[in-house]
Amino acid sequence: MNDLPQDILKTAGEVLAVYGIKSTPANTLPLARALLVERERCARIAEGELRNVGLVLSNPPKSSAAWDIRNAILKPAK
Repeated sequence: MNDLPQDILKTAGEVLAVYGIKSTPANTLPLARALLVERERCARIAEGELRNVGLVLSNPPKSSAAWDIRNAILKPAK
């Protein structure tokens, strides 16, 4: 049907259900696409922190944490 991650589609359907809206492709896909865009935006923010050299000088280095956060954001939930 599409290339959206299953966890995103599931979440979109669950959000619609909260509001009593039937989960059809016409209803679900626009919300799912918006959720995916937001996931990617959050990952880009974390990626930006990877280049923050001030974080490397902290104790412990936080750039590694930014990388872990970015990976967690992009990894589909199970």
